[in-house]
Amino acid sequence: PGSLVYWQPGSLLYWCAGSLVLYCTGNQVLWCAGSTVVQLTLQNEMWNLKLSGDGRQEEGWYNTSPGPPGHNLADHGATMATIVQSMSPQRRTRGARLHGNDPVEHTTMATPSCHPVHNANFTALLFMPSIGFGSRRSRERFQRLKHEVADTEEGGGWKSPHGCAVGPDGICGRVLKACADQLAPVFTNIFNLSLTLGIVPSSFKRSTIVPVPKKPRPSDLNDYRPVALTSVVMKCFEKLVRDFITSSLPASMDPLQFAYRHNRSTDDAIAHLLHTTLTHLDEGRGNYVKMLFVDYSSAFNTIIPSLLTTKLGDLGLHTSLCNWISNFLTDRPQSVRVGNCASSTLTLSTGAPQGCVLSPLLYSLHTYNCTATSSSTIIVKFADDTVVMGLISDNDERAYLEETKHLENWCQGHNLLLNISKTKELIVDCSKKQEQHYQPVRISGTTVERVDSFRYLGVHISQDLSWSRHTNSPAKKALQRLYHLRCLRDFRLPSKVLRNFYTCTIESILTGNITVWFGNSTKQDRQAFQRVVCSAERITHTELPDLQTIYYKRCQTKARRIVKDPTHPNNRLFSLLRSGMCFRSLKTKTERLKRSFFPQAIWALNQGN
Repeated sequence: PGSLVYWQPGSLLYWCAGSLVLYCTGNQVLWCAGSTVVQLTLQNEMWNLKLSGDGRQEEGWYNTSPGPPGHNLADHGATMATIVQSMSPQRRTRGARLHGNDPVEHTTMATPSCHPVHNANFTALLFMPSIGFGSRRSRERFQRLKHEVADTEEGGGWKSPHGCAVGPDGICGRVLKACADQLAPVFTNIFNLSLTLGIVPSSFKRSTIVPVPKKPRPSDLNDYRPVALTSVVMKCFEKLVRDFITSSLPASMDPLQFAYRHNRSTDDAIAHLLHTTLTHLDEGRGNYVKMLFVDYSSAFNTIIPSLLTTKLGDLGLHTSLCNWISNFLTDRPQSVRVGNCASSTLTLSTGAPQGCVLSPLLYSLHTYNCTATSSSTIIVKFADDTVVMGLISDNDERAYLEETKHLENWCQGHNLLLNISKTKELIVDCSKKQEQHYQPVRISGTTVERVDSFRYLGVHISQDLSWSRHTNSPAKKALQRLYHLRCLRDFRLPSKVLRNFYTCTIESILTGNITVWFGNSTKQDRQAFQRVVCSAERITHTELPDLQTIYYKRCQTKARRIVKDPTHPNNRLFSLLRSGMCFRSLKTKTERLKRSFFPQAIWALNQGN
């Protein structure tokens, strides 16, 4: 406020902040706020102001109104200071010398004494082109992301998720998708400018927090998950940044983090966990495995932006992108909405809101150095779902207990709080030892509860590695949905529609994570599932694939993807014979290891060849 800002003619800019949209081209600026249109024309190195719409002043050298609705002048000052700091000294000097005055006087954004304007109450931003990024090589590397934004727009790939909830701006994805051809060039310039300056507009960071139940019948406030509703435009922007970050990360980084990486899924995490367990049990009679299923309290909300930025720099991401992410996580205005009631707005600078596209990936990068410190311990992660595995031999649990202590210290150093009440321990021991022989795990002086079954990534893992408890729930749910299939049949819908309904709503339940549990399931469990398939065949009057066929096809598909991915942690299990035609079978002593995923996948691949 009270300062003049200079613009270099010939530059082009789209900029958003709150309800403000600034469009600059040549020597004219259009400043739109609601129904007010402000036209600024550069004449004799001074701005001539002209208002139209509901503006009170038609023409003059400055605007006496307090500013456009929703426009925060304090935020403007902070933004201006950040932009000036991001400029190279040469640019600051040249921008000031355009007017032949002292460089220091203009770079501090003070009111120039050489111009007869002292009470100007409107503000704008000085965007000088070609902001320095250091070396030429660094600039070229960072340009990749901006080129991807432009290529996405030109190729018609700029799509908005029309099914997501509306953010605080009230713009739904369906509108953006319908107007993608017209809006893509505008947003391309906004996105590129935001990446160049390392600044996210405050309107893009605004969010509304809504409580989402974690359980069907919540009884406590802890049974709700705070989900942030953000701008759909920002979600599109985050997807571009997420894809670029994922492609820039080293392939060897945290191989046992199975979330948000190419050719990784929950099936891979569970299959690796089970194969490690079964292999260790197969090696010796007295061996057993301890699994500590770790739960964090508000894991995403405890991320420290400064610590995350340092880690991103260590991973090789460009400094400008790190600054952009830091700005994305700080000064986020948010409010809470429950029904028709809304709270006042509060600005936060910690954590990554649940509901943002980038938050899960940023959390994974925040915890990439949380790895095992011993050869007899393994830490398997899928985002914040963490399992500490101890491969115990000769009743020696020291490495496992030290690993849990190391995890506790690591969490304290990274501002993560362990939820001890929801952290559970599961022991897989086929030698039928007594429970008192096992040493308890204590975190912060509290003993962790030991359970005989735990639901991990949608799969119930039992201490005897049986799957009856896991298959009971999907079988009941599938039987309930057969009722809806019968209703559709009574409406005389064609068989093709009935089959599509079965595939989407019933078969998807029966075959969820089928590659990790079907091989070791009992005959009774398979028959219960097959009865559902037979009932669906009678209703739809079509032949449906049996679960055995689906299982082997998915094993083949998953195995082929692992073979083609040398960075996959289980790629080493697939080795070709000298003939080059078949894969070497894994050595197994027990039937449960032989019927697990990886031996069965190798067998399915050899059968397909």
